Amino acid sequence: MDSGLVRGGIAGKVQISAYHEAGYADQPISWPNLSRLRMTMTVRQCRVAITPMIIVLVLTVAAAQAQTPELLLFGGRDHRVFLGCLNCGRFDPDSVCNRFGEYGSRFSSRSIWNRFGDYGSRFSPYSPWNRLALYPPVIVDRQGNFYGYFTSNRFHPNRTTIRFFLIFLDNVDEVYEDLERARNLFCNQ
Repeated sequence: MDSGLVRGGIAGKVQISAYHEAGYADQPISWPNLSRLRMTMTVRQCRVAITPMIIVLVLTVAAAQAQTPELLLFGGRDHRVFLGCLNCGRFDPDSVCNRFGEYGSRFSSRSIWNRFGDYGSRFSPYSPWNRLALYPPVIVDRQGNFYGYFTSNRFHPNRTTIRFFLIFLDNVDEVYEDLERARNLFCNQ
């Protein structure tokens, strides 16, 4: 493993080096003067330090998912057409991630992943992939709270601010090139 930062070392140890302008330092170094720092850890110490961080991260993500409401997508001129759940599991029949379901299939007329349908075509006024869509889908939860428009139009005044969704919407050219691949990335498959 040679990333430029991790170099050499003894079997069972990870060695990270940094260099101070005046040479190696055994005392704290201020950031502007830091150009190299030397630190050696055993793999066991590294695991002991990283394992609790991973556990905390997993618990945080699980708690966030448990507290996140189902984000539902509605399309059409008056936003009455249900287009699926954006953050439901891929086996949920209402999920846009269920490739065999009505809302996740690339063949379904109610799928944002169908490039030939009203809600997946780059040219449809109802599609999130159309940068000039007049009626892009809206994101709401079951209580009716509004989370913005699911649209690739960066100038839409009420566009969603959910960062994960914006990654896909802001990269519409790459996404639209292969909607099936985009769905797999979106759904973490």
